Amino acid sequence: MAWIYFSMTQIYLHASREIQRMQSLSQSPVLTCMSEACDGLSVIRAFGSSTIDYIVLRNQDLINRNACMIYLSSSAASWFSLRIQMIGVCILFLIAVIAFYSHSTGALSSGLVGLSLSYGLSVSNSLQGLV
Repeated sequence: MAWIYFSMTQIYLHASREIQRMQSLSQSPVLTCMSEACDGLSVIRAFGSSTIDYIVLRNQDLINRNACMIYLSSSAASWFSLRIQMIGVCILFLIAVIAFYSHSTGALSSGLVGLSLSYGLSVSNSLQGLV
């Protein structure tokens, strides 16, 4: 289980860094376009409505590209969260099988079985917090 967790974490961290880099690269032109439009507002008005339409369309295109990167970042985080929760479910299943087997043989009391299951439920949250 630890090996699976480590490999998922490495995959996610590499992808997350690249996505964050691409998101920053797509955000920079948006900010530049907005700054240029604010600084050259009198010049844009002087050239008429065709220039305004061009600036608006250009800005919308840049914002759409940035929104795609934000969506990609959110999707990667959801992918990682789902994988970590599945690892947590597998760990909880193993804890449950071992605890119920130990309880049926008399090695563990009912209180210890309940305690082990309640601690096992917090495993997935703890695993997500490590990254």
